[in-house]
Amino acid sequence: MSTPAKRARAEATMRKMGLATAMDTRIGEWHVKGISGGQRRHVSICVELLTKPSLLFHDKPTSGLDSVATYHVIHRIARLARCERMTIVAAVHQPGSEVFDLFDRLCLLAYDSTVFFSPTPVAAEVDQQLLGPTTTEVLHLHNPYHPVLELPHI
Repeated sequence: MSTPAKRARAEATMRKMGLATAMDTRIGEWHVKGISGGQRRHVSICVELLTKPSLLFHDKPTSGLDSVATYHVIHRIARLARCERMTIVAAVHQPGSEVFDLFDRLCLLAYDSTVFFSPTPVAAEVDQQLLGPTTTEVLHLHNPYHPVLELPHI
């Protein structure tokens, strides 16, 4: 691949990951201000995406980010996966309901075993399948996926 083609691919990937405004900003270090933590996470994901893999593993891609930055990282990854027709497997701890809604499938693991694996349930399905119809009044006050996330501990 030629140098201009590499540069074009890198710039396109950065734009897809929402980094167009930070393209000319230094990443920075502990003593030099640079891009934000969320943008730094986007950059690390961009590096992995440059080769256009069909399967990509992410171990805690949102670790250390606040809920807003977490949503933006997962939203970009999910959108890119759909557009590029790639499979992404990610370990995400305690996702909020907005992030949870971005997942296509859910696999819960506990003690080296799969506890739950299926398409990501919607709140009504969680309500009916796991808790029964009497919990509808409670679920609207909390993260509707909290009961699913508690499955490994039951």
